[in-house]
Amino acid sequence: MNLLCRLRGHGVQLFREDRTDETEFVTVSYWESVDAMSRFAGPDPRRIHHLERDAEFLVELPTGVQVLEIVASLGPIAPDPWFVKPGLEP
Repeated sequence: MNLLCRLRGHGVQLFREDRTDETEFVTVSYWESVDAMSRFAGPDPRRIHHLERDAEFLVELPTGVQVLEIVASLGPIAPDPWFVKPGLEP
């Protein structure tokens, strides 16, 4: 969760799906603009910055970051600004 707190965007969500033999995580972060993402991640915000031990823990290494534009939104993205599912607190 420390990484989520360090992100300088407008918000972040972490999704988790437990399967029989693996768990999938998806992170969605919200940014003011692609320029703001570039200030955080470097000149190409779609470029992956793998951690040293990613290959040990990931079934598949991602090759890029998907950047999407929000075209519609309704309601809050979390019950409160710092919502963390009970039992998953850092």
